[in-house]
Amino acid sequence: LRIGETRETCGPGQALQDDGFCVRCPVGSRYSETDKACELCPRGYYQDEEAQTECKACLTGYGTEDESRTSASECIAKCEPGTYSESGLESCIACPSGTYQPASYQTSCVSCPQGTTTSYVGAKN
Repeated sequence: LRIGETRETCGPGQALQDDGFCVRCPVGSRYSETDKACELCPRGYYQDEEAQTECKACLTGYGTEDESRTSASECIAKCEPGTYSESGLESCIACPSGTYQPASYQTSCVSCPQGTTTSYVGAKN
């Protein structure tokens, strides 16, 4: 590039700013080719390196509390069916009687239809 010239593209994992300079996508994010910008890694993923085009998935059965995580150590065991927590991750609480939860990684339990109940706490269906 010559002084005063602007770029049209950047290297992998880098986003072009309005001023024509390239910026490396920071940890906790990835470069989106679709949006032509850095975007935060979604819940359940992390990125511990700069200038990446993909986020790394937590191991099966693990997730993150929110987006933009920067380390595999932020992957926490998901609540199993029949349980829930504020984040959907451990420490989990069994669904109380009259509710159930068929899925993992949930933040609440589902109320039974009117006139029905569950016969135990921690029901999955």
